[in-house]
Amino acid sequence: MSGREERAWQREEQVRIRAHSLWEKEGRPDGQAERHWFQAKELVEKAIVRRRARAAEQQAAAVAGNPKGDARG
Repeated sequence: MSGREERAWQREEQVRIRAHSLWEKEGRPDGQAERHWFQAKELVEKAIVRRRARAAEQQAAAVAGNPKGDARG
């Protein structure tokens, strides 16, 4: 399995887990699988974007010589 395939599999697993959690939190309603899946997918994707932004900020701070990870200095 390539790195890209592994990441795709991991992301799908995260969505599956989050969708199941949403389903349980709502009392396990019937007929809501698709809604839970898309809601979970959106939440996972937003978390990935936040994580990447945080990593980029830390990288910029490291380049700027600020070990605290604050790109603003």
